[in-house]
This record gives sequence, structure tokens and C-alpha cells, in this order.
Amino acid sequence: MDRFYRPTVILGIDEVTGMAKGSARSIAGFDMYQGLSHCHDLMDHFGGHPMAAGMTLKREHLPELEQRLCRLAEEWLGPEDWIPLIQADMICDWCDVGLESIRRLELLGPFGMGNPTPKFIFSGLALKDMRTMGKEQQHLKLSLRGGSDEAAAAVDAVGFGKGALADWISPMPRLTFSASCR
Repeated sequence: MDRFYRPTVILGIDEVTGMAKGSARSIAGFDMYQGLSHCHDLMDHFGGHPMAAGMTLKREHLPELEQRLCRLAEEWLGPEDWIPLIQADMICDWCDVGLESIRRLELLGPFGMGNPTPKFIFSGLALKDMRTMGKEQQHLKLSLRGGSDEAAAAVDAVGFGKGALADWISPMPRLTFSASCR
């Protein structure tokens, strides 16, 4: 789900019993629990909520489950639903964030399950440099600066696992950038 931004079901099949058991994750706009409720007759058990669910069913029901869930997605989702939503804590101007702000944010760590990493959106950034990195060029490294001032300070940003996006980014864009502290 995170990689392709599509509702996703992952099941393991017990070779002895032929029972498939697993879980599902969804995207905004597709209520996974409601989707599975429309397929209740195929499952021995299911439960969950709009964004996640679990289920158990016989292996022979898998093709029908796939067909029904795909049909529901076609009915329920419009073009705008396939665009990932960015959840952010704050929208900022580049000039609003200085080293002191970053130092103070670091004091809030460590970040994890009970203390989520703060996320920010910056707009109007200029791309100074871009390259892929990593053994398989799987990561994207950007050098960003605020505004159109060529002398403005730049900051590096890394998109882990986002190397494939390099082909989609114009070298002359104005960017809206989502960032989180790590």
C-alpha cells in the first residue's frame, strides 16, 4: 500500500488446510471494512476498520474476492482518490525555519510509534541539484533552496526508496516539499 498507494490484501495460504489468512491496508476513500462486508459470504472470518482489516477464507474463494474488491474500487474511487494524501503538522515558509528551530525539534525525540515524527510542508522551493544514490540508485538526493535567490542557503534532502522519481522531476521546477525530522 505504501509503495503503490493502492488498497492491498496480503494473504498466506496454509498448504494443509487450504485456508488463506492475512490482512489488508487501504487508502483514503476506500473503506476496507465495508469492502470486505460486501464479500462476507466468501470469508470464514473478517474484521477491522476503514483503513485496515484481517480475514480468513478458503483458497478457492480468492479469485472471487479479488474480482469483487476490484469492482468495488472501480465504483467507489475517482481519479482524485489515487493521489496520495500528505499528512503534515505544519505548512512553513523556508525562511521560517532556522537552525535553532531544528535543534528544538530534535529535543522532542526520540520519534517512533508513541511520538510520531513531525512532518512539514514547504512550498516555493528551488531545486539546486538532484541525483540518485545507493547501491542500486534507489534513493533520491535533492539540494533545495528557498526562493529564487541563487545565493540562498541550500539544504540537502533524501527520499529513501524514491530514486525512480528522478525521471519525473523537471530540473527547473518550483517545488512543494514534504519533510519530516529524523
